[in-house]
Amino acid sequence: MKYLQLRIFEVSKVSKLKSRFNSTLVRVLITDGGVEGGMAETPPTDEDELTSETPPTPDTGEAPTPEIGEKLSREEATALRASFDPDERARIEETVASLLSVLGKVHAMSILSAFAFADGPLRFSDLESDLDVPPNTLSTRLHELTQAGLLTRRAYDEMPPRVEYEPTEKGKALFPVFAHLHHWAIEYDV
Repeated sequence: MKYLQLRIFEVSKVSKLKSRFNSTLVRVLITDGGVEGGMAETPPTDEDELTSETPPTPDTGEAPTPEIGEKLSREEATALRASFDPDERARIEETVASLLSVLGKVHAMSILSAFAFADGPLRFSDLESDLDVPPNTLSTRLHELTQAGLLTRRAYDEMPPRVEYEPTEKGKALFPVFAHLHHWAIEYDV
């Protein structure tokens, strides 16, 4: 593995996480493929030069933010939430409330879930037939999901008219939620 940058956080500063780590240091490796959290299997030695196109970031004393889909214990999630300053925490809570407001509407989760398991863009007619959603409700929800930045709408200048919807990166970031819900449904009933 090629190390681009190494950040070291003292566990005492993130001890609220009730860390899974046995060492006194938590290492976060920033590689070509993104951030990898956890303990470095073999920390770089003096012989292993850390290569970086940018200078190393100084230790801020903050816990690393986990990747989406990374499993956190309740304690770790609570500690992560508490680590944000009050303004940032308020912004995050407002964003979550706004998201839940959009996703809590009738059929919104079903519509977004269809995109999570689709191989590409979906047409209005595909969603209407697959989900058994009334056309006016489907139209309204697609508009709301598009306005929220979770889907994009592409209209083609053809006869008959053709419109396709596709998830944005922001929408795709929610896909692990649907995987967890479907996994939960394998084991449990409501």
